[in-house]
Amino acid sequence: MDNDKNNANYKPKSPLRVSEERVGKAMNSLFKWVKSRAKSQDQNPKHDEFLCMVVTLKKQVTRIANPYRIPLRHPLFPLDGSQDICLIINDKEKGMNAEVATHKVKEEGLPISKVLKFSKLRTHYNSFEAKRELCETFDMFMTDKSALPLLPKDIGKSFLKKNKQPIPVDLSRKQWRGEFELACSSTFARVGKGTSYVVKVARVSQPRQEVVENVFAVIEGLQSVWKNVRALHLKSLESLALPIFELGTNMDLRMEGQKTQSQVLNEKPENKKALDRDPEKDVNNALKKRRRIQ
Repeated sequence: MDNDKNNANYKPKSPLRVSEERVGKAMNSLFKWVKSRAKSQDQNPKHDEFLCMVVTLKKQVTRIANPYRIPLRHPLFPLDGSQDICLIINDKEKGMNAEVATHKVKEEGLPISKVLKFSKLRTHYNSFEAKRELCETFDMFMTDKSALPLLPKDIGKSFLKKNKQPIPVDLSRKQWRGEFELACSSTFARVGKGTSYVVKVARVSQPRQEVVENVFAVIEGLQSVWKNVRALHLKSLESLALPIFELGTNMDLRMEGQKTQSQVLNEKPENKKALDRDPEKDVNNALKKRRRIQ
């Protein structure tokens, strides 16, 4: 990170505007929901989970084969040994095997709990139960980027459900630590065939301000698709998705020197009522509805 990003008052340099107040209210409600749910289910007080941004597009885009990296203000995963990390290597690559990878991990002092060969992933974890157990064993999965295209059929739905898809690292580099640090301080957008995708932004255990700053870092990282964005929502793994931006409402974003979509729509009287929505009421009503369903 550059010096600006290390500044406590750093704000992403983005021409886009999303209400920080709205994001803050959504985060307060999510923290409250997660805490209440953990208490009702007698979960460990140290229970942690991801907070994500759901990006909804106006129209489908071409599928991107590999996830693209978005730098975060605060790392999702501290590379300090507090996380159980599984590294999946592509043993089809010449010169790469478990012995070589394990030696490299020890040589650089990397906190990797297990080195798993891709060939073993395919043969030893081919049942649904085996894949689910593997997914639950580790906090995080990394993989040689050369193996990434081979993984979707072999990791199963458990990884998708838990949002634990392996993070790509370049193991062809002479030094691995830099790759691992970069991966831990980033999030990854995986754009599929549909009109929405999910991006991790933070963990429940992180301070509220760090979460808010990460939300805006992700917003900055998604600038290339902003003209195609219909809505942005924040959610935890099992919570209702709470809106922070919806096209044609008072949550609209704008670019510097331009009218918001809301301002354009509001010029027509018949559209005014749809724009007069209270952000806080939206969040509270969503949580009340969730409680009634439960």
